[in-house]
Amino acid sequence: MSNFYGNLEAVCEGAGLCNFFKVMVDSCCVGFEKPDPPIFREALERLGATTDKTVLIGDSLRRDREGARRMGMRFIWIAPQDVQAAQSEQHAQPAVTNLRALAKVLQ
Repeated sequence: MSNFYGNLEAVCEGAGLCNFFKVMVDSCCVGFEKPDPPIFREALERLGATTDKTVLIGDSLRRDREGARRMGMRFIWIAPQDVQAAQSEQHAQPAVTNLRALAKVLQ
């Protein structure tokens, strides 16, 4: 799920990333942007998932964390340490700096 321009799948295809995602929800294609709940509901519906069993992993506190909060989903913030330190007042728990750390938090 991304606030994007209508070409999210094409960009991911070009970068060789499509195999990492079961679904992709492009804000331009669905007509809603994060943090608005409808884009989250669209992603959950496509995945056949529910908010109580879903964890949103995102890099934006304003868009991702706020959207997860509005939907009642857990949130993990992924951002470099310096970004986390700069936004310590808004810090989301848990927070990770890379995918290896994320894998440990998700276990």
